[in-house]
Amino acid sequence: MARYRLYRLAVWTSAALLFGCVERQAHNETDNKPDQTILIPNELENAKPSQLLWCVQGRITNGEAIPLSGVTVSAHCGMGTLMRTGEAVTDADGRYKLNFGPGIMLLDDGAQMQVATISASKSGMVERDLGRAGDLVMASKQPSNDELQYWGATPQRVVLPGIPKQVDFVMVPAATVRGRVVDDTCAPVANTSIWLDADELPPSSSVLASATTDENGRFEYTEVPPGQVWLTMPVSKKPHREFDSAKIQCDAAMAYEVELTLRRAPVEGLEVRHIKRSAAARLGRSQDNRHASNFPFAVF
Repeated sequence: MARYRLYRLAVWTSAALLFGCVERQAHNETDNKPDQTILIPNELENAKPSQLLWCVQGRITNGEAIPLSGVTVSAHCGMGTLMRTGEAVTDADGRYKLNFGPGIMLLDDGAQMQVATISASKSGMVERDLGRAGDLVMASKQPSNDELQYWGATPQRVVLPGIPKQVDFVMVPAATVRGRVVDDTCAPVANTSIWLDADELPPSSSVLASATTDENGRFEYTEVPPGQVWLTMPVSKKPHREFDSAKIQCDAAMAYEVELTLRRAPVEGLEVRHIKRSAAARLGRSQDNRHASNFPFAVF
């Protein structure tokens, strides 16, 4: 299955004007105190772009409805490759308030619509519904029906400045997938990209996670959602070719040690030679470099 990597738009240069303001606001979010710079709706009409802040708030629990503290909630916004424009951390009652700004400024007088993906992360856990509640679109004003249709968005998914939107998440135990890739001669396949994939993906993602094998051909993914996953390795750029492994059924709080062989002849492919299943042990951090792919391009 081919992957189409998305690249930054040239208009992003204007977004740099916003980052200083947005980041200063975001660093104050860990105490979840209201940010006094949010404008009330009747002030928005004459506001400058740098004065606008968007807000989501909510509560994060585990599968038993017990609140979770220390969960990081992030906003990634823009077009193409998304930019992180805000971050907050849940309190002892699992509540958070996140103020954020746009990833880019668009040179038009429309609703300035762009992707706003809100995600939650905590070591050893994943969001039960892959973060779909955070699959949002941000706009500087109420978008027209044509703009909503272009973006494939409903009014319920649109975040407007000065009007907080409720976004709740449920976190569940994650799986770990780690392993080693060798070639036909049993030599390690070193310094090569390897992707973790699934039929269902989080918003703004074209893979679950990506990593690069080390000098011994080893890789590791933590925070893997329960369900069926598979591994993909690119084998050439021109023409683009990649091999998929067989599917691996992952259960929550379990670790999977996978031995893979990258076959070149007589039959090409990425062969799963052995899988060892055990209780998950958190030995390292997730290598999670997601790629935006689920929204349209528009240059204004």
